[in-house]
Amino acid sequence: MMDVTDAVRAFEDCCRYLWTRGLRPDAQGATVDLFASLRFKLFAAIVLAKLDREDFVRLQPDHCFPFLKVRLEDGATVEMALDLTAQKEGRMVWTAPDPSIDVASLDLSYVEHFAFDQFGADPLEYCRVRTGINNSPDDLQFLLQTRCLRYVGASS
Repeated sequence: MMDVTDAVRAFEDCCRYLWTRGLRPDAQGATVDLFASLRFKLFAAIVLAKLDREDFVRLQPDHCFPFLKVRLEDGATVEMALDLTAQKEGRMVWTAPDPSIDVASLDLSYVEHFAFDQFGADPLEYCRVRTGINNSPDDLQFLLQTRCLRYVGASS
């Protein structure tokens, strides 16, 4: 596994700059959609290219990148967990994480960077991860603050 944390940080910096200096002042629905598209292209060009995986295609936007893992560092916090009952019903309901789950010990696959407030100052405040690599409705999903994470991936 290759540590790609520096590449992910470069991606985050590019996106934050693009959002705060260019797009956010005039942000409306179409601008948010444009930013989402650009964000994915930047992710492929910066992070996936480092792993020789820039051509990888997910079947759904909420599917994970099975070869890109997220590790919690000291000070990392689990902000939210996806309610499994709601997820099985096709709804996204974020709740407080179950304190009995040791998230740091789980095998977490990267899904996307995430922000609750799409118009906020930091569009990459959280990293969305899920357990498993098969994108099952039974996978646990969490939002982690990006500042205390390390990213490792397997090249092709």
